[in-house]
Amino acid sequence: MTGMPLKWIALRDWLSEQGHLFGPADAAAQPNPALALQQGTVLIEFHHEPTKSPKNIVRYSRSDPSPAVLTLRLDPDGTLVLLRRQGARDALYAISLPQLLSGEGAQVQYGWDLPRNTGFLAVTLPFRGITRIIELPGALPLEHRDVAGLAGAAFKGGPGLERIAIAEGLAPVGPMPALPGNGFVPTPGGLVRLDALTPGMRIIAADGEPAEVTWAGHVHLPAGGLNAPCLLRAPYFGLNGDLIVSAGAVMRLQGAEVEYLFGRPDVSVVVRDLIDDIRILPVSAMHELANPMVQPFHQVLLNRRVPIVLSGAVFETLDTSALRTNPVLWKWSVLNALEPAVLPQEGAV
Repeated sequence: MTGMPLKWIALRDWLSEQGHLFGPADAAAQPNPALALQQGTVLIEFHHEPTKSPKNIVRYSRSDPSPAVLTLRLDPDGTLVLLRRQGARDALYAISLPQLLSGEGAQVQYGWDLPRNTGFLAVTLPFRGITRIIELPGALPLEHRDVAGLAGAAFKGGPGLERIAIAEGLAPVGPMPALPGNGFVPTPGGLVRLDALTPGMRIIAADGEPAEVTWAGHVHLPAGGLNAPCLLRAPYFGLNGDLIVSAGAVMRLQGAEVEYLFGRPDVSVVVRDLIDDIRILPVSAMHELANPMVQPFHQVLLNRRVPIVLSGAVFETLDTSALRTNPVLWKWSVLNALEPAVLPQEGAV
């Protein structure tokens, strides 16, 4: 993806009952409310509450001075529908999902790119590892007044709605960086910070053998929900220092306990499934982030299928399997600068 840098400008959280607009403190510097965002992303997270009739998870509208609508509806057959209106233009987009379980979480992303007259609608079911995406020619933008309206206290969410975040710029879809830049990775020349790695550098991978970095990058994500930062405490998991990772980070665990429980020498586990308030704690209530609303996460891709060691713990890198077979997902992913043919052929690398 190309265009303006990603900047999160609004966040509304129904679980904490907080809303935030990240804009200039000086009223004179505020953007024109009627101005449309040239590129933007709306991120919506909800959990499923089964009903026998269609339910509106988000239902936002205004009529003055011109009409605007953003409605996200889930039908009983699993169809997720997004209805948009901006001025005289209307659009309806739909994605078919598998039957959601009661309480199952989902993340919806709607993005638009006015200069290129395109956009996307994507749904991720993190507990199943599924992302579905469709491209939207002529995707309708939001205006700044609608950003404020969605983040404002007067807007009421529908059943299961947990949070809405809005960005200026295009947020990536699919496999997402999830590790801290200040963790250290072993290399043939010594320890190097993860955020200092660049393509072409060689590291010592988790199997003790060298591997080459083919991609290194980061993304800023809202610090809550499916991307909520978690504190991994040393010395658990072999850590030689505390790390703050995304709840979506994947650890590779091994040892006698793993072999007893799973019948295999190692297993990959998502961090959110390991939270026990002892070894891993949610950061949201701990006030340990420089900017508690937005958090940078980093990641690398290697030239072979092997995890990395970060400050003593073992983590998977990005799972690129879906990107090789889904050109639309690849186009809107954080890895779209790499040709699909050079992506690893199997799962996490």
